[in-house]
Amino acid sequence: MNKINIISWNIACLPSKINFISNPKKRINAIIQILKNISPDIICLQEAFDHKVVNKIIENLPEYHFALTPTTYSFMCYDGLLIASKFPIENTHFQSYGRGTGEECLVEKCILSASIYLPFLKESILIHNTHLQSDGIFSFSRLDMKHRIKQTKIMTNQITKNPIALNILCGDFNIKLNEPLFQKFHANLSNIYKHILFNDIEIFTCDNNQLDYIICLSNDPHVKRMEFYNKKYKCSDHCILLSKLYFD
Repeated sequence: MNKINIISWNIACLPSKINFISNPKKRINAIIQILKNISPDIICLQEAFDHKVVNKIIENLPEYHFALTPTTYSFMCYDGLLIASKFPIENTHFQSYGRGTGEECLVEKCILSASIYLPFLKESILIHNTHLQSDGIFSFSRLDMKHRIKQTKIMTNQITKNPIALNILCGDFNIKLNEPLFQKFHANLSNIYKHILFNDIEIFTCDNNQLDYIICLSNDPHVKRMEFYNKKYKCSDHCILLSKLYFD
């Protein structure tokens, strides 16, 4: 039985001048070593904003192919999303959510998608990585929720464009597993996909909540089962979420 390992991790690497956690340049070596130790087949990172951090990740993981979004700032990356794959990346696409609310008006978050060829399947799958609006310090929760609802609609549209392919969605949703918004999101996907796999038991990924997800979507049951693990490290405020996908 073939399998692949995927991780989703918010590494909290805003540039040091606006990073409330700590200087990312002092943490990046630890982050890279963790990625090397786990050695997943596919990596989805969020908050990889700092240019020097991103460049160091790419330089130190030569066995991976990378997908990044364009950048519009000289001091930080466009939206902080990064996909890395040991399998060939055929093409990439990103869909902007527009400006966020509160402090997130400084960035333009999006969903980053990559077509990745799996030799053992003899076909390509679609990996999607995203980071939705958080409850900001300089914002109102009502506005944050309104923006997350908008982002969820755009995200749903993006991951249902090619329902024939196996789609895997990763990211920091800033939505709890038991929230009505997540339940509605899941219901909308169920109208498109016959097979939806994710953890149905809450896995804490940040502040005793589940905010991060890896979701497998398909109309052909290539993936027989998924296993989930989380691991907390001092170099980020989010746990790593790791999933093992077992294929036919």
